[in-house]
Amino acid sequence: SPSDTLHPENRQKREAPSTAPSSSHERPKGHAFETPIRLCRQEHDWDCGLASSLMIIRSYWGEEYLASPVTMPEMRRRCATDSVWTIDIAHLLRGFNIPVRFLTISPGINPSHADSWFYQDALKSDTKRVMDLFGSAKEKGVLIENRKLDLEEMATLTLNGRHSLIVLVDRTKLM
Repeated sequence: SPSDTLHPENRQKREAPSTAPSSSHERPKGHAFETPIRLCRQEHDWDCGLASSLMIIRSYWGEEYLASPVTMPEMRRRCATDSVWTIDIAHLLRGFNIPVRFLTISPGINPSHADSWFYQDALKSDTKRVMDLFGSAKEKGVLIENRKLDLEEMATLTLNGRHSLIVLVDRTKLM
């Protein structure tokens, strides 16, 4: 059962995260996350996706994370931009050998972003990079699905202990 895999004597021996994705280092499909997700604070107004990713990495790798700690500065170095898009986060997680399913209602760059002050500067400089990341997603092991995720499916995925979600929302829609 999934809960049996959480007991130390039943865990499969796995290698700690490496810098490049390798399917031979991935945890067994359906394997529960090792530890609960603990808060990692963002350090800048733009690195919330990196802080969220770091929380997932620490939870996914459990105690193995301690052998090779990853910090926010390391996350920023790996991402190499302070204009972080969701596709950057997906590729970053794959770089830590974490399976990624990326659900989006707008693969690529959402055309409505052109009207948003928040994206004005980023669109000019990021369009090619973002589109290249979408283009290379499949070969890098990032599964992209063009669809919404409803609340019932979110609950089902997270309650089984085998999935974590990073849900990006427009804060103006929450108010």
